[in-house]
Amino acid sequence: AGAIAPELGNMARVSADGTQKPKPPYSNMVSGLYTVGKTEGLHVLFRGLGPACFEKVPSTAIGYYIYELMKRLLRVASV
Repeated sequence: AGAIAPELGNMARVSADGTQKPKPPYSNMVSGLYTVGKTEGLHVLFRGLGPACFEKVPSTAIGYYIYELMKRLLRVASV
């Protein structure tokens, strides 16, 4: 109940000029994905995939290299 009460207060809050907060455009994640895919096209949902891969691939490769290096230095057998 303690986690829900502040949120209920935010839903009923009215701003200083007397207007209510605008309603969110999507009711949940599935609704948002469906609406964006239908109105803007499916390619929009994958727009950030390339940059995300360019970020993750090098850091993952470095992590694996350091892991293997430490196994060799500490003479730990592979599992």
